[in-house]
Amino acid sequence: MNVFGIRSTNKLHGAKTDKQLGRDCELRIAVMAWFHEILMTADKMPDSHDYMLPAPHRKAVYDWYKIDNEADPERYPHISKPYFLAIWRENFPHVKLRKYLRFSKCCFCVLHRAIRWSKTSTKKEKKEAMARLREHYRWIHHERAYARQKQNYAITQPDKYLSIAIDGYLCACVSSFFFLMKLLVGART
Repeated sequence: MNVFGIRSTNKLHGAKTDKQLGRDCELRIAVMAWFHEILMTADKMPDSHDYMLPAPHRKAVYDWYKIDNEADPERYPHISKPYFLAIWRENFPHVKLRKYLRFSKCCFCVLHRAIRWSKTSTKKEKKEAMARLREHYRWIHHERAYARQKQNYAITQPDKYLSIAIDGYLCACVSSFFFLMKLLVGART
């Protein structure tokens, strides 16, 4: 099959018309651009050319793509999970998932991730766990943004502000504690 005068031997293409191959090319480029964007925030390994994503499974990375697809379908067109994974495997073998979490785990995350990835959980339980995790992650991101704001104040106005981060574990525990209290008691923090 010829695409723009180049013979295609790619397994992803199969027997397709030139028009279908052109569409596949657009999809592939969109996914590749998406990967390049997430690489800006991924962890680059100092001893190799690998990048680590903080996702438990490849499906979670595909879910991230789907979220971006829903937010901006022109920029990130809909593609199937197998096609997404094939593009990842072919073009980004150096993008890998962490085999472990870099920092301590909060109890809330551990509990709800276990429900989400359990084969014995019902769809309703999994959906509820994911919704609670998303709410939890949003809250954590707001807390981190607030801490970053204080850090920026300390950098730009050192005579007025001091920002000290002792340990990521302390932040995770304190944040999780207040988040759980807010959920359980409805208290304002």
